[in-house]
Amino acid sequence: MSSESGSSKYYSKNNPTQDGYHKFIPDAEGYPFSQTEYTPDNTGRIRRQGGVGKQYQLGSSQAQSSLHPTCYYYGKPTQEDLWKLFGSQCGDFSHYQKNLVKDPNGSLAVSYID
Repeated sequence: MSSESGSSKYYSKNNPTQDGYHKFIPDAEGYPFSQTEYTPDNTGRIRRQGGVGKQYQLGSSQAQSSLHPTCYYYGKPTQEDLWKLFGSQCGDFSHYQKNLVKDPNGSLAVSYID
């Protein structure tokens, strides 16, 4: 995107306001947007997300080598998983979803949703 107007101008060296905290605004290198890819099953669930900036875009060669998108995984827990985490008083596993999110640093976050 051209850095002559809009958000691309704001996140570039062409930003006319360079005083105070504005001097810390990063340069998005023509990519002042993030990308979201959805699962192909019409559920509206997110498959992966890229970030703002050239190296964080989905499918960029830099993203593949050193920086990774945020990835989302969906599944069902086992009854044993639920017992280990929540004790024997939890509900039946068929009523729960298990979601994992892998951030750009490779850290995983797991959530159980009823």
